[in-house]
Amino acid sequence: MRRSTSGMTLIEIVIAMAISAILTLALVSATITAARVSSNMPYDVYATQIISKTAEDLRKENYDLVGTTGLPLYNSAQTFYSDPDDHSRGTSFTVSVRFKGFGLCASGSSSTTLKAVLPAGDPGWTANEWQGSVVMLKDGAGSGQCAYVKSNTADTLTITRNLDGSGSLAWIQTPTTTTYFEIGGGKTVVITASWSNGRKNFSKSMTTMLLR
Repeated sequence: MRRSTSGMTLIEIVIAMAISAILTLALVSATITAARVSSNMPYDVYATQIISKTAEDLRKENYDLVGTTGLPLYNSAQTFYSDPDDHSRGTSFTVSVRFKGFGLCASGSSSTTLKAVLPAGDPGWTANEWQGSVVMLKDGAGSGQCAYVKSNTADTLTITRNLDGSGSLAWIQTPTTTTYFEIGGGKTVVITASWSNGRKNFSKSMTTMLLR
């Protein structure tokens, strides 16, 4: 006699229920995540607009004053509101500007290094973030020289004047504390907008370069 194959055994029912529960949980989780992303999207768009406006405002400023005490507005965080007419109803956005990759040299540079003076409170460069860039000495001792950045630490570049990166061709004149330099031929600016939505904190950054 053949065994009937119609219907499901208890084990099969339990397995089916477990699979159904897992799929339902995944669907609920995906729905919640989508709702969170959707609710934050307007703020993300607004943050992008604030960052872009800040970058455009910087491009209109006197290039020589960018990154100095001559433009104090950008040396501390600014606050923007999604509802400028009623701050209590809108979300506040904190926008900070970090200047890096240019400035005066510190004492301690050598024939194949450049040690930089970093702005007060600056965390320093990320290891090798400037690797492969060109650094230009634009004023002061050794001005007019260009060099390839082979590597960097938090405040020091290791260079060669061979712009293909080969060898260790030293400076003709070693930079001193009078030397002004720019990496990449301009002023690198990192603009970051931060805000809160619900119980979560968000931030968005853009890196751009200002050219003379």
